[in-house]
Amino acid sequence: MNPPAGCLEEPLSLAARCRTALLCLALVPSLLSCVTDTGAPSRVAADQFKDLIVPSGLSLQQSRHESFSDQVGSWRIGHFVYRGSVRAPDAIAYVQQRAPQHGWETSGPVAVDEDNTTLRLVRPPHTLEYKFTRTGGYLQVVADYRTDY
Repeated sequence: MNPPAGCLEEPLSLAARCRTALLCLALVPSLLSCVTDTGAPSRVAADQFKDLIVPSGLSLQQSRHESFSDQVGSWRIGHFVYRGSVRAPDAIAYVQQRAPQHGWETSGPVAVDEDNTTLRLVRPPHTLEYKFTRTGGYLQVVADYRTDY
């Protein structure tokens, strides 16, 4: 059986193989440029919604992508992590006091265990759940915001 026209019958010479390898190496950086890190810090959006209640003394944690949010029309989702030197009872009372001003209503009892308190607020079609946790000398508050449709 004869090879197709234009195909070599003998293996490539060492020089031809070296040229092929060098050409491939030269193409690698241009092929990888689409996925190579530019050196700029990546950013995950964690824009806080105007009806999110945040007690004074808490700072949004977003440098390690702990917090994120997205909004399309009236649909929203958000996971916001805050930390600060605030007493948990004061932070909980503040959220409960301000909730009606933003149209939120408490949904069910406040769940409390030894180290955590959970507060759930609703304003259909949105739900906002707060988790207050005392950790390592500071208060961590996680606010999960979602649209239920």
